[in-house]
Amino acid sequence: MRMKGSAFLVISCLALPAFAREEPDVCPGTFHFGPEHPACPPPATLAWVDCPHRWPLDPSKRLLFAPLFYEFSFDWPDVERDNLERHPEGAQLFCEYGSDSERHLYRLIVEVPGPISQWGWHKTPEGDVVGCRVPKALAAKPPVTHLIEPITRNVALLGFRLGMTADQVRQRAASEGFSTHEAGSARLALSRASQRLEIGFGKTGRVREIIQALGEMGHSDQEKALVLRFGLVRDLWPLKPDEPKYMNWHKVVWASRDRTVAVEYHPETKFGDPPALHLVDLRP
Repeated sequence: MRMKGSAFLVISCLALPAFAREEPDVCPGTFHFGPEHPACPPPATLAWVDCPHRWPLDPSKRLLFAPLFYEFSFDWPDVERDNLERHPEGAQLFCEYGSDSERHLYRLIVEVPGPISQWGWHKTPEGDVVGCRVPKALAAKPPVTHLIEPITRNVALLGFRLGMTADQVRQRAASEGFSTHEAGSARLALSRASQRLEIGFGKTGRVREIIQALGEMGHSDQEKALVLRFGLVRDLWPLKPDEPKYMNWHKVVWASRDRTVAVEYHPETKFGDPPALHLVDLRP
């Protein structure tokens, strides 16, 4: 299978099971149009493009669920029947694995070519899977698949992580060609060509926050790159009592399951502040 990385994260190619499967029924399952519907071609002309039955890096993790989404938006998708007609160009399966408590760790995105006739669960020799039914010719090649990076303390922005010491930051900055200067109390600014970082240190002298300026990339491109890296914002809870669950006009947040790490996307402000990605240590 071809594994395609985003602008932030490139995943190596992995050999995964074949995704395209023929199904004799006529548009069964979640979306049932009937054989007369234009979105339901003859079954002999269709094949399935599925999520892998198991997590590619750990076969003990079975598929849990896979909603379909049509554009790289942060919001969790609201899939409706007529969306299949309105989006003939294709869609993406957001595949999650393991148990409810593990699904934030084992996720991937499968790009499904369009037009799509059906989305839902169906049976295969390996077990039940979620997939999409498309013309056979479109299902002949393995789909592009993106592994989603879990939010943990291993997340890095341009190679810098939470918990690093000031000496470690300076050493890495020097080895990577960044210039550095003080940016206020317990803060360090790094710059290299068009890349800029600001790093904040806590009372222990270790990194508590990393801010990466996202430059001139358009909002839709930023959104797509971040969804491909960190996934949809499904399992979030308010970080503060007055913050909404998913996103507001100010930021989008991906949080670790234990609520000790967050990645925040801050769009451009009305004051002209550029969009930025914040990696934050939430521990007291």
